[in-house]
Amino acid sequence: MISEPHKPATTDRLCCLHIGMPKTATKTMQMSLFAQHQEVDYLGTYTGAGRKYFRQCRTPGIQQLMSELIWDRIKTPDLDAARILYQEEVAPSLANGKVPVWSWESLMENRPEVQRQRAENLRAVFGPCKIIATLRHPITLIESLYLQLLKRDNVGGYSGFGKPMRYQPIDRWIDDQWDAIGDAPKAHLEYANTIETFADVFGKENVGVFLFEQLTTNPQAYYEGICNFIGIDPQEAMSHVGETRKNERWTDTQLERLDSIHRSLWKSTLFRFSPRVTRRKMLGLPGNTRGIPPQGSRGATLSIAPHLAKKIQDKTREGNRHLQEQWGLPMEDFQYPV
Repeated sequence: MISEPHKPATTDRLCCLHIGMPKTATKTMQMSLFAQHQEVDYLGTYTGAGRKYFRQCRTPGIQQLMSELIWDRIKTPDLDAARILYQEEVAPSLANGKVPVWSWESLMENRPEVQRQRAENLRAVFGPCKIIATLRHPITLIESLYLQLLKRDNVGGYSGFGKPMRYQPIDRWIDDQWDAIGDAPKAHLEYANTIETFADVFGKENVGVFLFEQLTTNPQAYYEGICNFIGIDPQEAMSHVGETRKNERWTDTQLERLDSIHRSLWKSTLFRFSPRVTRRKMLGLPGNTRGIPPQGSRGATLSIAPHLAKKIQDKTREGNRHLQEQWGLPMEDFQYPV
């Protein structure tokens, strides 16, 4: 794919909201593309030297802005206060010809009424925006999500000294959690409704939908498509993203160790009252805060029971068909249920 010539920076650019899904190279986009591209002002988490974390936000002002619009005060936002924060924290970048980007994959996960409120709040303050939605096949999405949550709950942000370990085989997890309203895994399969909501609020022409499978087959075309959609230089983007992967999948060995710990009262008690560094050692993970296996490790092999796989496929079939028709996506080429 040959990209169109890149246009120079202008002052009529739009803000960009990257709404997910999870497990679609989100970390690479956040840490390599958005955080490093010279034409982007990234409003979210950045791990560079001297930076601090403010609940996924670059500054306290951005945190306060998002608390009004999509978090703490979502139902009763102070839109006047939010517009002042927007003028202070976001508008200057647009005036300087940069694209402010907000990336939070959880914008794709919640009840329909919450998604609608978030979209309308953002539109009321940010005005017209470009919306990036990244999808992947629902079966592999649920498999990867399951591993991500195991990592989060046992060695990641939800873990810690005194907190019990969390482990269920994937089929039991799907069964037990299926009817949880606004939570995994079912909430993650409502992506077509969420995309339609954002298209209704921001305009279909301002919503770009990209398939993770396109990234795995042609990374350059995938990132060029995203960059051209929001109006930034795709050649510079490729120099940042390269072939990097920021969030490697756990291995079969790590899952086997987690299961072994779960089955042993002594081991599970030791795990519960251990700091994260000890937990990682017990699982055979390297000494980092994310529990990422060594580069090149073979990812865990999961198998969802046929009746549950059918349940997932049936849940997403109609929405996939709608996305394929409205956005011209090659979903059948990648075996999405349609």
